[in-house]
Amino acid sequence: LKVLLLGSRDSGKSTFLKQMRLNYNAPFSEEEIESAAVLIWEVMTQSLRLLVELVDSRVIAASYALRSVAPVVLEQRYPKLYPARLDAAKTLWNIAAIQEVFKRGHINVTENLPYYFQEVPRLFPGASYGVANVQDLLYLRIRSTGITKARLHSNGRNMEVVDVSSAESERHHWIHTFHDATSIIFLVSLTGYNKKLEEWGSRIQRLFGWNGNQMSNSMDLLEAICLNPNFAHTPIILCFNKNDVFERQILYSNISTFFPDFSGAQRNADAGRDYFHQKFRVIAESAGRTLNRDFFIRVTTATDAEAMREFLVVNSE
Repeated sequence: LKVLLLGSRDSGKSTFLKQMRLNYNAPFSEEEIESAAVLIWEVMTQSLRLLVELVDSRVIAASYALRSVAPVVLEQRYPKLYPARLDAAKTLWNIAAIQEVFKRGHINVTENLPYYFQEVPRLFPGASYGVANVQDLLYLRIRSTGITKARLHSNGRNMEVVDVSSAESERHHWIHTFHDATSIIFLVSLTGYNKKLEEWGSRIQRLFGWNGNQMSNSMDLLEAICLNPNFAHTPIILCFNKNDVFERQILYSNISTFFPDFSGAQRNADAGRDYFHQKFRVIAESAGRTLNRDFFIRVTTATDAEAMREFLVVNSE
């Protein structure tokens, strides 16, 4: 079996693959576990940097706490861990202006910052790097580039899972090469409706009016896959991922702000899911080859081990 794991950036593909590894007896290596705390600290500080950049300058000017602790955390691109800096990071995270920017969810920071700050005493005991656990690693977002392969064993069968980068600049390298795929798992982040792609912003993109929206990019990618003759008969399971974060984010960010044709109830997760379900279903059907393949839509939270275990059991065939 060859399973392609596809989706736009920040759709949760790396976490999804980690769950598949854990469920199919390919656990994390010692190297992955030992290096996790260092990577988590980098993710936390880089996320704080992005959050500070979006705080209104007038708020910064009026906030002594923000002006006093932010430089301690952000004075270096990759700040080293020591007690005063760790304390400053915790203080910065708890400032109301930072929390407000985070809740709106408009930027590409890890959604798991609340979890990591809650676990600071265990992850960084005495301002040193502790030992991460499985949940820490599942929450750790690592940017995938190129092609990552994992060989797994499921129900007496060998399975190769291929995690493919979906960056615009890399897509043409792979989209015509996987003619032998037996199935596609296509991940869409439900939280992407109000975010821009990290690679968005080139002069050409702006010139042609492309908005760089993550959700719109996922729609374009699904259409390209459905239209590709190599995948004409390949079953597709579309997973609306990050459902847990979506249910929190939608309380602070209306879908209609980014998709004006949305007419459902505002701040209603069910209405939002139904809207995107219909959008992606229409794209798949309009591609003209849906009748030749199985096409399923599921809702997932890749960081939820129990829910993912159930998903993999139900969809293993």
